[in-house]
Amino acid sequence: MKRYNSKFLHKPFGQALVELAFGVSILLLVVPFLADFLVLIIAANINNNLVARAARVCANQTNSTNFPTVVSAIQTGFQTNAILKSVVLTSTLPNSTTQMFTVTSKMTINLPFGVPGYGQNGIVLTAAASDPYVGQAPQ
Repeated sequence: MKRYNSKFLHKPFGQALVELAFGVSILLLVVPFLADFLVLIIAANINNNLVARAARVCANQTNSTNFPTVVSAIQTGFQTNAILKSVVLTSTLPNSTTQMFTVTSKMTINLPFGVPGYGQNGIVLTAAASDPYVGQAPQ
């Protein structure tokens, strides 16, 4: 039987390898989940900012016939990539009682790792933002 000095306790080499293998296997499960979760949070934030900005720009238009043109210009100006596949913006004209202008979006994203069998065609995030129609450009 091997005795260890009480000042310097050493683990047997085999135990260190088992602990390393266990730690690496846990990391292989956790890191992809965290990466997907981070992509979801960032994409949702981008989507919310995009509709808020589009609603603000449209609400400041002097002519209500410009709304579809402005929304389509914002949509075509949005650059897609391997993760952010597409974005579709829609707008509603302000009604006569509330004078609120609303922009909604549907953003399709791909997760870098994803869950097998789920979200193969992408995950769709939706957002909406409203602004009061002021009908003048900001100074």
